[in-house]
Amino acid sequence: MLYPHEDRLNNVLLYRCRTCQATESATNYCVFRNVLGGSSGETAGVITDIGSDPTLPRSNKACPYCYETEAVFFQSQQRTEDTKMKLFHVCCTCGKIHENYPQ
Repeated sequence: MLYPHEDRLNNVLLYRCRTCQATESATNYCVFRNVLGGSSGETAGVITDIGSDPTLPRSNKACPYCYETEAVFFQSQQRTEDTKMKLFHVCCTCGKIHENYPQ
């Protein structure tokens, strides 16, 4: 594996193996990039067995697809102005995600 190494005499960035000391010149001078502006979806982290998570709060509203009355709910994962405090319900039986239940 090649690691960045600075050749101070020639003022050049190289990549060098720590085991065998083989070197090659760097074609790109970017060694590391930290991207902070990533966005997550509204329902990021929803997995198939989310209904069995005992830490999530439960509601007893009927699912519009299978009409079962047990669901877990959680808040939107996006932190933007338009999502505010949007709640998502996940049916514990069929696993479908519902944004709003019919009243």
